[in-house]
Amino acid sequence: MKLYHFTSPLHVESCKKNGLTRGVIPLLVNGKIAILPGYQWLTANPDFNQSWANTEYTTLPYDRTAFRLTVVIPKTAQGQLFKWLDLCHKFPIDEYLNAYGDPENWHIFKGKIKPSWIRAIDKKPEDEDVYWDAMREEWVLPSMKEKPPGERPTTNSTIRV
Repeated sequence: MKLYHFTSPLHVESCKKNGLTRGVIPLLVNGKIAILPGYQWLTANPDFNQSWANTEYTTLPYDRTAFRLTVVIPKTAQGQLFKWLDLCHKFPIDEYLNAYGDPENWHIFKGKIKPSWIRAIDKKPEDEDVYWDAMREEWVLPSMKEKPPGERPTTNSTIRV
């Protein structure tokens, strides 16, 4: 099954190297926020415009949708994949969690998503301040290294991994 995971320039390399490993489900227990680790968030919606990541209301200094990872869950692991709306009622979540975005497209994978399951990494078209450095095999900011001519990916570049 093909799904998508969105991430920031700060986290894309870790995802590429280690897979998806840091996902959590936010819980509301006795009026206090808690987390349940070991669940990776995915979506069936490939659009870079993810309403759950509205930058107008965040204090994060980066865009959590700067990169889209295309993830293919193998048949042997699909038993660990759940539609969020089928599962969310089993957890004590904040009633507003499903009010942000399009939860009908959300999926949760219980466990680690292996790097080999990540089939492509696409850069958001308007996020041109970050580029792939083939020599260093990492995403870099122009201020980190002068880019050689022709090495900077074009808008909406796809890196096959």
